[in-house]
Amino acid sequence: MGASTRCSAAARLRASAFVARKHATLRFLQLPPMKSETRPYTIAQAYAFSFDSALMGARYDVSVALPASYAATGRSYPVLVVVDGNQLFELAVQIARNFAIAGEVEELIVVGVACPAAEGFHEFVRRRHYEFSPPGRYAFDNPLIQLLKERMETVGLDPQEVGGAPKLLRFLADELLPTLAGEYRLDMQQSGLFGHSAGGAFVLYSLLSDASPFRKYICGSPATSVSDGELFRMEERYAATHRDLDATLYMAAGVEEMQSAFMESGGIVSGLARFAGLFALRRYPSFRVGSDVFPGEGHTSVMPMVLSRGLRMLWGTGRGPDDEVMPTDGGCGEAKTPS
Repeated sequence: MGASTRCSAAARLRASAFVARKHATLRFLQLPPMKSETRPYTIAQAYAFSFDSALMGARYDVSVALPASYAATGRSYPVLVVVDGNQLFELAVQIARNFAIAGEVEELIVVGVACPAAEGFHEFVRRRHYEFSPPGRYAFDNPLIQLLKERMETVGLDPQEVGGAPKLLRFLADELLPTLAGEYRLDMQQSGLFGHSAGGAFVLYSLLSDASPFRKYICGSPATSVSDGELFRMEERYAATHRDLDATLYMAAGVEEMQSAFMESGGIVSGLARFAGLFALRRYPSFRVGSDVFPGEGHTSVMPMVLSRGLRMLWGTGRGPDDEVMPTDGGCGEAKTPS
């Protein structure tokens, strides 16, 4: 058999196999739908409730995800509080649990705090702009800050409605965390706070506040221009009155955020870099800080990167992925009522 004949035969066999796969795919797509009933998707060992805050005069949706070993032990666990919980709670839970399965990060209790979805998108944006920002007012003399003002007014928001961060921190410290500590075994010496964007600004506010109950902080893409740069004035006041900062901070953003005028109106990457430099100059003896700007990542895509790196820095066990040992329950555990 000549070479051309063999090639022709091989081509016919490949074509026949392609047609067979295509017909099999079409037959599969024409199968009748499954008869089993659908059911709501739930996260194992996670619970949710509404919390009416007297301090804030507002309602919050609170979600709590317990670690796999919780029901089988009597020990306390580190706790990570996630603001913007309706966006970030599930992401934080799944990343934390996967790292725990691999043995790279300690098991955590993850708590999400959110504006109730029933209040709508406009109220969600209004509340986070107010609740995550320190006291102050915008001067709007910077063209980039003027861009932020225009964007907010377009959706019917008052850009000067800021300054709720002190009350929100008091709500977490004096209302929510004591309530949770009465129900769950929280190790408050290993407590952490995670926020992104405006929530990242709230993380920096909390870090620099003597009223903060947290010891560890994960700060994603912080909007440092909020309240006309009040966070930098707050840092300066802290440095003038303190010789140490007993905390651990991880902060990060994405390179693509530098290429967006709107993101820079929030002082995302430039503000993060400025804070990293300031913290390096302060040389607080008890303070640990890490920072990254991830190539190829934007304001949304960087979120899992921030969490992944932050969790390993703050609660890492020192083990690597090559050392992982899968638990017999797959890290999910049984959905039991917490004791």
